[in-house]
Amino acid sequence: MQRAESYAALAPLLSAQLRRGVVTNCFLSAEDYQRELPRGLYYEEREGCLLLLRQRPGHLILNFYLQPGGTFFLPDVKKPVVTELSCRAKDADAMSAAPEDLPVVEMDLNRPFAFMITGVDGLPLFLGTVNSL
Repeated sequence: MQRAESYAALAPLLSAQLRRGVVTNCFLSAEDYQRELPRGLYYEEREGCLLLLRQRPGHLILNFYLQPGGTFFLPDVKKPVVTELSCRAKDADAMSAAPEDLPVVEMDLNRPFAFMITGVDGLPLFLGTVNSL
């Protein structure tokens, strides 16, 4: 995870995500990014997925860009992470593929874990992680 030092340094990473088929929950403007930089804006990119983490007191907000065929991953951080998933009707096919990228793992709930809440149609409504109990 790297800290973004300026919008100019972050812009090429963001521009590379602007193409058809990319699933995202990030709808920030250039002005929004400028406001986030002093608070703490971090990024990590791998295997067709760009994560953005926005610092808040006590937690991080996760935004992502998932390319077609990319692999979603969770950040390795110590603070709790929260995110939102928004879905338009025309995104249903792309969003229905997202749960396949998340492994199903049996585990004790006394350690960090990720979870997803889906609607009756199977589409994701919320994806979250618990990093501390």
